[in-house]
Amino acid sequence: MLSALRDELWGTGEPRRRRVKIYDMSIALSIAAITLSIISLGWQIWSWARSGPRIKVSVTYSAAVLDGFIGETHAVVQAVNSGRAAATVSGFGFDVPGGFSFVVTNPAPWSATLPCRMEPHSTASWHVSTEQLLAACRQNSIQPEDLRAFVNTATGKVHVSEPGVKLTDGKQPSD
Repeated sequence: MLSALRDELWGTGEPRRRRVKIYDMSIALSIAAITLSIISLGWQIWSWARSGPRIKVSVTYSAAVLDGFIGETHAVVQAVNSGRAAATVSGFGFDVPGGFSFVVTNPAPWSATLPCRMEPHSTASWHVSTEQLLAACRQNSIQPEDLRAFVNTATGKVHVSEPGVKLTDGKQPSD
């Protein structure tokens, strides 16, 4: 019995083949199970975060063309829902520094109607006369570059664009 213990601890001098013990396999399987569980948990968190609507707001510009003539220019507030769920836009406007907003109540007739249901991967846009927007900026001593377009959703969340609306008097904005 002592010789068997001695051989187990110090070896017999002969080359030994390493035998995989049961507890080595259980540790390896436990590590694999924990790794897969962490990956699965990360996937579930990522999927949950992306499951709702994801609305991105931007400002572009347009001009109406009637019978070959270019008409009045418009700032176009565009909302894109890139999420996996629908959202309802209940209003839009422009945020102004100082804590108040210009809420647009009379967009161009060809704008999307409010409230606007935005299905996943859809786009909606609202057109505002640049002349009206510039007049509101002048009246309140605000630089148009300080404006940020926003849309309100029916859940109460506000989605805001990057700052810097470029407006010019009656002409298309230059880049």
